[in-house]
Amino acid sequence: LPGETQESSPFLGVQGFMVSAFSKDPLLAQAFLTEFVATEEAMTQIFASGDRPPAHLAVLEGLEDPDLLAFGAAGVNGRAMPAIPEMSAVWGAWGDAVTLIFQAQQPADEAFTNAAEQVRNAIAGVVVEEEEETEEAAEPTPEPTAEPEATEEATTPVDTGFDVNLTIWADDTRAPVIEALGAQFSEEYGVGIIVQQVGFGDIRENFTVAAPAGEGPDIIIGAHDWLGELATSGLLAEMDLGDLAEDFSPAAVDAFRYDGVLYGLPYAVENVAFFYNKDLIETPPTTWTEVQELAAELEAEGVVQYGYVLQPADAFHFMPIQTAFGGYVFGTNENGYDPTDVGLDSEGSIAAAQWLEGMIADGHLSADLDWDAVHA
Repeated sequence: LPGETQESSPFLGVQGFMVSAFSKDPLLAQAFLTEFVATEEAMTQIFASGDRPPAHLAVLEGLEDPDLLAFGAAGVNGRAMPAIPEMSAVWGAWGDAVTLIFQAQQPADEAFTNAAEQVRNAIAGVVVEEEEETEEAAEPTPEPTAEPEATEEATTPVDTGFDVNLTIWADDTRAPVIEALGAQFSEEYGVGIIVQQVGFGDIRENFTVAAPAGEGPDIIIGAHDWLGELATSGLLAEMDLGDLAEDFSPAAVDAFRYDGVLYGLPYAVENVAFFYNKDLIETPPTTWTEVQELAAELEAEGVVQYGYVLQPADAFHFMPIQTAFGGYVFGTNENGYDPTDVGLDSEGSIAAAQWLEGMIADGHLSADLDWDAVHA
């Protein structure tokens, strides 16, 4: 990725395995993950079942697909998307600010300054709400009132032939691999593994209801940015990878830390990357200023209509540019992201927003492309 005042840092989305705090045997669940899932062979199988760059370093280094290698290289300097609850206050305001710039409806500095203020106000409102609810609540942990459809299988007894069983919720992509690994675990440990297929997008919501009721799984797969809800609700067990952590991307492992505590074993990483057309450009630009200059040259030569393409009005895709200018969303402290330090109106963030504004004003970037056109 091009840099500017510093290296670009795309947001990283990390997927992994987490152990329920309500597991019947959390140590046994962790043993399954560390001894049978965290291996290079198992991680290779999990990678082969999906389409995201692996979090396991040896598996990543063994890839031959140039596109996946490029995504992996782009993610080396990546930052895990904040898993803190306050991030929910950011996406709307941040995305709206980028949209206003794309549509030339508001100056870049004004759009990002207003967005930062909206985020601060929203966070302040959330804090007040939580304090009021805490004071008024008669019971600190309310009992679940409904059972989600996807957990019905969990309440149905499954005869594995073993006295002790572990239940795992996984999507249809990862489930077959986990079932095969579970068979090996059962043979060695004499413990049954029950893998139930649950839609990836349904796992978090169903888990928050089923786990406290004693009807949830021992292990789930999920995204690292679920931690803000699951860890603060006391639904996850702490995980200890020991020396195994060195086998994985440090950024992927750190993504599963919340308040300094590790809660997950990563298996996949996703992020955006910068692509250039080798038929038109011999040497890729190293800064975003060079991107601007190169776009102007290509357009002047009549080679292209637009020298650069960026997903319109999308803050996630804008993040690498924002960080390259020194901008950020939240600052950090010893525990991770700091919600009291909102950086959308920092000097670097505004500089990046003004770069985007200039690209659109100078005709180097179209504001009218849809998702399909950008990815064509």
